[in-house]
Amino acid sequence: MLERLLAHVAFDPSRDRLFAVGDLADRGPDSVGCLELINEPWFHSVKGNHEAMLLDCLWDVIRQNRPPIRKAHYLFDNGGQWIFDVYDQNEGVWLNDFPLLFHKLKNLPFVLIVGEGAHRFNIVHADLSDPACPDEVMRDSDLDQLGEEWSDFDWETHPEDWPYFTSRFLWSRVLMSQPSQDNGPRFVPGLSPTFCGHTIDCKVRIVKSHVCIDRGAFLTNRDVGNLADYGLVLVDITSQETHFVSAADPMGTVQISELCLR
Repeated sequence: MLERLLAHVAFDPSRDRLFAVGDLADRGPDSVGCLELINEPWFHSVKGNHEAMLLDCLWDVIRQNRPPIRKAHYLFDNGGQWIFDVYDQNEGVWLNDFPLLFHKLKNLPFVLIVGEGAHRFNIVHADLSDPACPDEVMRDSDLDQLGEEWSDFDWETHPEDWPYFTSRFLWSRVLMSQPSQDNGPRFVPGLSPTFCGHTIDCKVRIVKSHVCIDRGAFLTNRDVGNLADYGLVLVDITSQETHFVSAADPMGTVQISELCLR
């Protein structure tokens, strides 16, 4: 589906960039291939909750060159069985330079900030809501301040801060799961368009400057009712158009819609 969309918009890796909202691994047919996109100079992604689950399960395992942990049920129940495809149990080694890839995965940011002023947009996996105050969201100034604080921050020596940030950036569904989301403000002052995923729906939603583009691409070939409503979304930030290919027909017609981001 991604290859279909990139061909449709004539993506040129020599001059274009592709940004992703995370969850590169699990549930699809080629998790390693998707993760290897982070090796490409034109590809940029934030960390998703599936990357976090992978790191939680395997970080010490990779560092100590041990086999995967088969008892990590929360990872395997969410599509992580593929990790046994990159570990040779007979030789006791990881394949496909996976340890190096895994270290790069660890360094994926929580938030990406692209551009300045009226051309700025942000990227996060879940949302920027405040778990303590669901009606409040972070603003650009908050993200800029955090960026300065995180420039030399070592999460391994400050584990007490990890749950606070991951609860919103990686796991929160505060904004996109509200029944009244369609009636809420599309944009809020001080927060640039912020692309996110995590909460699946059969349409793109804009709530409080968050543009949720997750339409369930991983549901390909699954029984979810009208599969044609689900698939992969690519946003052309220059033309402000969304390009969508259905999970029911991954190489089929690309649907184009306008997307007003201001």
